[in-house]
Formats: sequence, structure tokens, C-alpha cells
Amino acid sequence: MCVNEVATKNVILFLEEIFKKESYPNSILTDNGPQFMSAEFNDYLADRGIVHKRSSIYHPETNGAVERFNKTLKDSIQLARANNLKWKETLQERINAYRMSPHSTTGKTPFKLFRGRMPNTRLAPGWVRWDKGVKYNGLGNWREREVEKQRHRKMYYDKTKRVKAQNICMGDVVRVKAPVGCSPF
Repeated sequence: MCVNEVATKNVILFLEEIFKKESYPNSILTDNGPQFMSAEFNDYLADRGIVHKRSSIYHPETNGAVERFNKTLKDSIQLARANNLKWKETLQERINAYRMSPHSTTGKTPFKLFRGRMPNTRLAPGWVRWDKGVKYNGLGNWREREVEKQRHRKMYYDKTKRVKAQNICMGDVVRVKAPVGCSPF
């Protein structure tokens, strides 16, 4: 399916193609684009029991994994064009390489996490990687590992940005800073 218009109906058609092969997810995270904020989109998700989660407005870091992957895709396309390669074929190769590469947080490949098995590839089976001097063979509780990595990144971010603890309670008056030309309401 190839469409140039990012409208609600096209997003729904795209998702239907994925859901036919993979089944419905428990939840979906989107940005706040108009195609995701429409009543039609929300009804579509509600009818299928899918919880709609939205990233924070004016804060793309909320959806950091997608933003980082988009950068990888953009870099791949630019590299292919700079080397006069067919960008579609190059992009498919890069996507496959990404799916087969262990994530630094979970220690598992996206393919393994999604499919529950390692893919059939030309890579040697049973690979072992080293992470900070600790031998890791892909076994263990990757969710605990992910939570620990997130906690560590938060501590590092808070320290480097000098973040102070906030005690905001329901009913407190707060100030909202909106980008120039945008209304926060």
C-alpha cells in the first residue's frame, strides 16, 4: 500500500494491513497529529479494544525510540542517494539489519522481542555479546534490564540538566510555556 496523503482513513488502512498479519496490539502510541486525534481514529481503536496513548505535545522525546529510528531511516536514505544507490533496496537492507541487531537496553533484537524467536539469517546462531564487561548470552529478564537502563538514563539526565524535584499536586496553579505562535489550549 502506498499513499501520499497522511489522512485518518489512510492511517486506518495502513494499520489494518499490519493488524491482519500481526493481530491487534493492547495499545498504540502516536504523536498528536490531526489524523490521530480524529473521532474516526479513536472510534476505530476503541472498537478493537486498543488503548490510545499520545506523546506529550511539544516534546518529541516522549516518543524517543521512534524519533531515533526515524533518524536512522533518514540517514540511510541520504547515504544511499549520496552513493547513487537505489534507496528503496538500501533502506530494506538497513531495516533488516536494525531488526537483527541487539538493542543496547534489552540486549535482544527487535525481531526476537516481536516474534519470540531468532530469525533465520546468515549470521552465526547463538552469538554472544559483551556489555560493560559482563558476558550476556541473550537470556534473562529483558524487562528488568530495560527498567534498570531507563532508571540509569533518568539519573544521568537529571544530573546533567540539573533537574529539581517538583511537587505538583492536583489543583495547583501551573504556568505553561507554549512555542511562539501556538496556543497551549
